[in-house]
Amino acid sequence: AEPRGLLRVSAPVLYGRRYLAPVVSDYLCRYPGARIELVLADRRVDLVDEVFDLAIRIGALDDSSLAARKLGEGHVYYVASPALLGRRAFSAQALPRARCVGMQPVETWALGGAQWKVEPVLVVNDLEVACDAAIAGVGVARLPGIVCREAVLAGRLQILFGAEASLLRPVYVVFPSRRQMAAKVRIFIDALAALVQPMEPLSPSLGRGRSS
Repeated sequence: AEPRGLLRVSAPVLYGRRYLAPVVSDYLCRYPGARIELVLADRRVDLVDEVFDLAIRIGALDDSSLAARKLGEGHVYYVASPALLGRRAFSAQALPRARCVGMQPVETWALGGAQWKVEPVLVVNDLEVACDAAIAGVGVARLPGIVCREAVLAGRLQILFGAEASLLRPVYVVFPSRRQMAAKVRIFIDALAALVQPMEPLSPSLGRGRSS
């Protein structure tokens, strides 16, 4: 059956801005009888009470009443600007003494089973601003690949510690039920599953910094 009628979708702001626009545009061009309301919000909407057909969730699921399809895993990396790194080696053990950009006044950063307490010189509640600060050389940042991918590919940021992801966060699409799923929901979910770029790890050969 061809999708028809309104499809209500919720997604985190960054994911929606960077990746959902082409999916939405292609869907609407293919199916002229369909409409979409896309709500970007960094909160977990209640699909039933707020009448959403589906939502993107990043991280562990906390509502077992919803059906879910895993889209992949988001990778989080330690990154810094080439200017900040210079020509010196940078080890993970140096993180507590390094200038850092973070989301909290005190954070616990981990890699390979080890943990370090860091006190960022810049605390900001927006990942894009944190990425811009890291590019400017303010400090080392811990950023999702969805945020820092373009800067790494352009050489404006370098991945530290051999491009090993510091954290893997599952990415799901959730929806109220698998039973009697409408064509508009099923086809849109299939399009999301084909959107592999957000879950692709950054190659160790891209933007690798002098680090150990």
